[in-house]
Amino acid sequence: MDGDKVFIGVDISQDSLDMVAYPTGQIWQYKNSKGGITKAIAKLRGLDLKLIVMEATGGELLSNVVEIPSRIFFR
Repeated sequence: MDGDKVFIGVDISQDSLDMVAYPTGQIWQYKNSKGGITKAIAKLRGLDLKLIVMEATGGELLSNVVEIPSRIFFR
């Protein structure tokens, strides 16, 4: 492993962002809304991230959250 680096998987649906961390196994769920995205970003900023992988059930959903990595890594 890369020290304490965390890998994040995000499943994006119309209603929610379901996130899981590896290797800790922590799970978080946020609403897929401006407020929910802001909360998810705040959570992720507190982690030592190695990689974020996002999967959207429908392609149009991805446009709502594409800003997440840039707002975390390029503050």
